[in-house]
Amino acid sequence: FLQDLADRAALAIANARLYASMQKLNIELEQRVAERTVELSEANAFLQMLLDRMPDHIYFKDSQSRFIKNSMSQAKALGLNDPNEAVGKSDFDFFPHAQISFDKEQEIIRSGKSLVDVEEQVVWPDGKETWVSTTKAPLVDQAGQTIGTFGISRDITERKRSENALKKAKLELEAANKELEAFSYSVSHDLRAPLRSVDGFSQALLEDYGDLLPPEGRNFLERVRSSAQRMATLIDDLLNLSR
Repeated sequence: FLQDLADRAALAIANARLYASMQKLNIELEQRVAERTVELSEANAFLQMLLDRMPDHIYFKDSQSRFIKNSMSQAKALGLNDPNEAVGKSDFDFFPHAQISFDKEQEIIRSGKSLVDVEEQVVWPDGKETWVSTTKAPLVDQAGQTIGTFGISRDITERKRSENALKKAKLELEAANKELEAFSYSVSHDLRAPLRSVDGFSQALLEDYGDLLPPEGRNFLERVRSSAQRMATLIDDLLNLSR
């Protein structure tokens, strides 16, 4: 009888300890769940702040390229007041060039490879045309399975306009340089040759017939040669300036 009481007491103590241990584990588990809930809440808050305030267009899509989540900037560009209005829709509901984006996203899902900084021209629902630099990557779940895509597009319209303006200016400068080369050639050949003739014949007259000329005639020829040589110097200066 005493042994039975002792066994029961030992069992009760063991059960009490087990209960206490389970209670402690339960409390620790609840605490971890609470902490994890707070962490998830903060992460969601950060993500939502990013989606609400980021000027770049951010979007998440499922395996059929339908929108799951959009940033506010993306929704406004699509002509929507609320990003949730885009959920379940696809690019085919908004863009004339939707097939191109769809094909690229399906290739990302198949290959698992990202597209980085791809420049695209976009025609928005309101008819506005812009340039964007787009990066897209596979959307993967916790099991490592690709369930869609996500991307971010940055408006680079002003940069493209500047690049196009620079290209135009470069072409204009190249054309101006060709004109300048033509001018330099003309100055060098079309003007120098007559001047050399004037200077050469004047020198020949002075050397061969100088004794037959009166002083005034010799002075005229010397002035002609001096003017021709001065003009040749001006031509050299013009060519240097054009270079």
